Amino acid sequence: MTLTFGKPSITIRRLGVITSIYMMLGFILLCGLLHPSTIYSEEIKSDINSFISIDDEKTTAPIFDSTLDKLTNSIEERQLELDSDTSDGLIVDDQKDKDMVVVLGDSDSQEKLSPPLKSEIATEENRKQANLAELNATQPNNRTTYIIPESSHSIAEQQRFLIESKGSSVALLNSDEFRKTAREDRGFERDKLRSLDIIPKGDLSTSNVIGNTDIASQISLGFKKNAIQEHHLTKTFSQKDGKLSSVIEGMLAIGKEKVEKEIKYSGNLWQKLKAKAHCLVCCVDNLNFEDIKSYFQYYCHLNHQLKLPKGAILSAKTEVYRGGDFGRKNKDNVFGYRIPSLLKTEKGTLLAGADERIEQACDWGNIGMVIRRSEDDGVTWGKRETIVNLRNNPRVPLVTSGDYSGSPINMDMALVQDTSSKTKRIFSIYDMFPEGRGVISIANTPEKEYTQIGGQSYLNLYNNEKKSKVFTIRDKGIVYNFKGKKTDYHVITETTKSDHSNLGDIYKGKQLLGNIYFTKHKTSPFRLAKSSYVWMSYSDDDGRTWSSPRDITASLRRRGMKFLGIGPGKGIVLKWGPHAGRIIIPAYSTNWKSHLRGSQSSRLIYSDDHGKTWHTGKAVNDNRVLSNGEKIHSLTMDNKKEQNTESVPVQLKNGDIKLFMRNLTGNLEVATSKDGGETWQNHVKRYKEVHDAYVQLSAIRFEHDKKEYILLVNANGPGKKRQDGYARLAQVNRNGSFKWLYHHHIQDGSFAYNSVQQLNNDQFGVLYEHREKHQNSFTLNYKVFNWSFLSQNTEKQGTLWEKMAANWHVLFKFYL
Repeated sequence: MTLTFGKPSITIRRLGVITSIYMMLGFILLCGLLHPSTIYSEEIKSDINSFISIDDEKTTAPIFDSTLDKLTNSIEERQLELDSDTSDGLIVDDQKDKDMVVVLGDSDSQEKLSPPLKSEIATEENRKQANLAELNATQPNNRTTYIIPESSHSIAEQQRFLIESKGSSVALLNSDEFRKTAREDRGFERDKLRSLDIIPKGDLSTSNVIGNTDIASQISLGFKKNAIQEHHLTKTFSQKDGKLSSVIEGMLAIGKEKVEKEIKYSGNLWQKLKAKAHCLVCCVDNLNFEDIKSYFQYYCHLNHQLKLPKGAILSAKTEVYRGGDFGRKNKDNVFGYRIPSLLKTEKGTLLAGADERIEQACDWGNIGMVIRRSEDDGVTWGKRETIVNLRNNPRVPLVTSGDYSGSPINMDMALVQDTSSKTKRIFSIYDMFPEGRGVISIANTPEKEYTQIGGQSYLNLYNNEKKSKVFTIRDKGIVYNFKGKKTDYHVITETTKSDHSNLGDIYKGKQLLGNIYFTKHKTSPFRLAKSSYVWMSYSDDDGRTWSSPRDITASLRRRGMKFLGIGPGKGIVLKWGPHAGRIIIPAYSTNWKSHLRGSQSSRLIYSDDHGKTWHTGKAVNDNRVLSNGEKIHSLTMDNKKEQNTESVPVQLKNGDIKLFMRNLTGNLEVATSKDGGETWQNHVKRYKEVHDAYVQLSAIRFEHDKKEYILLVNANGPGKKRQDGYARLAQVNRNGSFKWLYHHHIQDGSFAYNSVQQLNNDQFGVLYEHREKHQNSFTLNYKVFNWSFLSQNTEKQGTLWEKMAANWHVLFKFYL
């Protein structure tokens, strides 16, 4: 009986499991049908209609009929709603981003356009005779207008067009252009003879590819011109694997999906897509892929669609520093930008500082310190100015073993304004390394950087690699030998050259010998110690011009430090307490025992005399007693987990300094100083409700309605992934601790270093690292949000469904 009872019991349990599985599948199916695409499909689909006109009476698609008809009407309504002073066509998002405007429609819809746009519509006949130069002269903001007219010619001929921006590295090109050399087509197509659809699958893979331009219609896609030139003439498109990515890397395409296996689609599912070309008028200014992508949201809905409360503002991003694309440099010959630093000056000017990483994204190579100014809270930005960019070693190939190590380096800027002084001087403090790979190229054994003589510190020079006798650079750059005697050598230690690139040049008499910052293939008889240095530049004219850099390392270094560097972003000036007026800059250091492996420790450097002299405070880890009773010190520790690195300080109204630190615990850690940053309380507070992705973060303290708050901006992970930027609001409790109130998503995708500032009583601005898939690391973007955004819940539409139906997205999202 026991055995007999057991068997049916097992069967029942199995049936229960099977039933549960079917119920789960049914639930997931329901989730797919109720995918977030359903929730906000109208909003997303309206974007795609900016590029696709639906008007083919011979085709039917029951799934799309009613929705797409509504979309066409929606576009026309949006055109009619344009403000009278913005007759530019379709407004891109609520921020009125005018980088790119697209207008579409037949003759009827054209009649509804505002007069300036109507006058720009041309036919195939008069387009050939149109004077585009005259037409462009009438455009706002010096835009270039390209007209793709409605025509009686074949669709393939209508779509054989190119839209490109003057001076831009990006073009709009449809797949038909590639057929001249590669017969098989790619992208969205419809075989009109057989009434079959060619649907992208996987990584833009396709099946049943038709190579006849007479029977296929295409939808325009975005590419990079260089990629087109290099790939489509040299690589063939294999119909077997159908992988477009092997032909054109980084292509933006409607319908690009990642699926694990091929999915069968019904034959008439896409018949309502692009059957007839209409007139397109495109105004293009600095066209970039983000603009293009905004029109392809129908299939890219994983951008977080936020439902903002009334009065809340979260702006579209503005590219302040635009890097290159697809591993190539931008029009200014720059690979990318990193390490943002944002400062609001007392005159109301925004200063945006950055690393201009000319050759690559890593922490070495040809890197300059650059700045841009905005006098309208980031709406527009002035030209890029260089604070310093040291010259490359001409005797070292630019690419040495692929590591670009032939340059001295400046990097990791922090900006601060001395608001307590009469001059309101603005300081830029940053790292300096001699030629090499930055912190990786610091000597394995200590090399003394300075010699103390009569209370003065002089920079040491070495004349060979081993057991060198030490020379010194003294007043006016004159080199003294190891006996303290003058030599015929002198070094440029101060310069009026705009980019200060000749600093370190060494002469014998009037003959240039080389540069003391060169460590390899050098022609100079001298080099400085292979160490890290801290430099300072200043501006007395609101960031317009900058002084020659000054080395302040000698007063900051402590015996036992291997590396000392700046925690980039922004410093502060203390307002309360006995040290009011003190200038504070975040920094961190390592020791010789474990270096980057286990000794990184946050600390502050500070000045009490308006930047004339600088001092180093103790590290957070100095004499810190851990929960297990172990006592550590920054100069001797080897403890990976207890490291804290780049940081940002704020001062509370009670006088305390709170230091928000990058760390390895996975959560936010905050240290407290009660003496102006000279020492730290033993307890480091860990906030488990705030994720730390082990990347630099930024924070400010502010007041609203007589209450004290903290605004923190950082990447949200998961884990150590630098993605999904969040702005987090905390209220300061009476005891100085924080109560975290809201965590708001502000940027999808990559999100790394950032710098945040309060613009006024209601608004905040953040400058941050971000890249789209085609972009190099990184482009520095700027966004604005307000108090209403921070202080209320923002509902991310569809988040629950995205999590529950992620693997079913491709299967079900089309059936809306």
